[in-house]
Amino acid sequence: MILSMAILILFFLVLAFEEILYVRMIPWYFKSGVRIFQRTAPLDSSLRLPMLPDDLRSVLLSVKNESLTVREVDSNKFAIREKSLGGKGYTPVMRCLVTIDPLNKRATTTGLLNLSPFVFLLFFMLAGFDELSTGETLMTIASLSLFLFSLGMFYWVYSTQVKRFDSICEDLTHTQQGGT
Repeated sequence: MILSMAILILFFLVLAFEEILYVRMIPWYFKSGVRIFQRTAPLDSSLRLPMLPDDLRSVLLSVKNESLTVREVDSNKFAIREKSLGGKGYTPVMRCLVTIDPLNKRATTTGLLNLSPFVFLLFFMLAGFDELSTGETLMTIASLSLFLFSLGMFYWVYSTQVKRFDSICEDLTHTQQGGT
């Protein structure tokens, strides 16, 4: 039980810290992390380079990605995140970094793992093992069932976000928003 409480406290601390980094779009947080998705594609020749955050926003808005927030974190690097945790009904598994390479006229979309869902899975897994050590079979089954359910949800959100972030790269490849 003590292990479960310690993990629960750690979970809330990680969740709070990561939420601050995520919502405030801290540049180093969006430029570093565990890469779980990446796609590179050629840029549409009609795009104006160097690209400004408003240019990228207009490309995203033109294809109905209004629930995404864009912020320039470096020259030719843009952080993209869901507008809010509850906006799509799920906790984001990853955050996105779009890198525009003007020399090679390519865009790279990179998905970086958010720690919160991972810690959430770890909490349910360890809680199940903690209950197993006490011999409480029903609680063990409940905890491990929650872990398996959470693992399924993790995969569902991951695949949803991969489609959304992949569409960003696709939008930059086929946009008709040219150099105005």
